[in-house]
Amino acid sequence: MFPEILKSGSQFNPAFGTVAATADTIIARDENGRAQISAPVQAGEIANKGYVDSRGSLLGEIRLLSFRPEDLATSAPGWYFCNGDNYLLSGAVGAALNALPANFKSDWEIVASSDNINVPDMFYADGRGVFLRAADGTVRLPGSFENDALQSHWHWAIWTPGVELAVGSGSGSPYRSVSSGRPSTINTNNWGTDDPVADRTGINPRTAGETRVLNMGMTPAIFLGV
Repeated sequence: MFPEILKSGSQFNPAFGTVAATADTIIARDENGRAQISAPVQAGEIANKGYVDSRGSLLGEIRLLSFRPEDLATSAPGWYFCNGDNYLLSGAVGAALNALPANFKSDWEIVASSDNINVPDMFYADGRGVFLRAADGTVRLPGSFENDALQSHWHWAIWTPGVELAVGSGSGSPYRSVSSGRPSTINTNNWGTDDPVADRTGINPRTAGETRVLNMGMTPAIFLGV
């Protein structure tokens, strides 16, 4: 049992302890049973909540989160939407960004300009979000964009000269006339292919301005701990 004089409450004597993190002073609990300590430095020292929370994520760590950007402040404190927005250098967020390692800021194009500094931008110039891919740090650096592409390939086209090719949408053939008035019997090399059509499964191909896999939307965010 602690002496009554060390207990919190109306009879607490701060000369014998304090709730605040104070050097060379006995630790005392407040009326809710809480006490404060400074962040640890040595491995064997006690960790406070702020230290534990900050160690759950690395400063500068970038993740895809399940919260909307406007909900990060309440649902994921310390995380900031990676959309290239600027923050004042004199503010907590700007100071945290500016304190990140030089290579990190260079790789992710975090630039201090005048009174502002920006968070990374995880969106391409046309507004599309990007997929993340491992980089070796030598041939390709973290934060570098790689444009979308379709792997080089070719198709077999089997045709016997003078033999009719099934041309037209009603035939089910992938071949289409390349100009109006072209006959269905093609005996020259002046022909081409058109947009994909349904195969024998009856599933219509999905076409778009990019080649992509099935995906779900997430919010790209950087952890700054402030």
